[in-house]
Amino acid sequence: MSETTAVPLTHRQLELVLCLASGMRPRDIAEDKHLSKSSVDKTLARARSLAGASTNTHLVAIAIVNNWLVYDHHAGDQHP
Repeated sequence: MSETTAVPLTHRQLELVLCLASGMRPRDIAEDKHLSKSSVDKTLARARSLAGASTNTHLVAIAIVNNWLVYDHHAGDQHP
């Protein structure tokens, strides 16, 4: 099992990364979370910057490789 590295992202940033990982697009995330698309875009841009990612897909990959997103087999739900 891989070790979890320190998470440089906020809870909100991780929440949005989890949405991306589940296949949602930024506009879908905005609608689902009752946020403006601009707010989602800015939050994800900051998360990409902090994680050293060049794209949202890269951001999700970094989060997965570093175990920032955890799957709870008992609850059947993912959470940051």
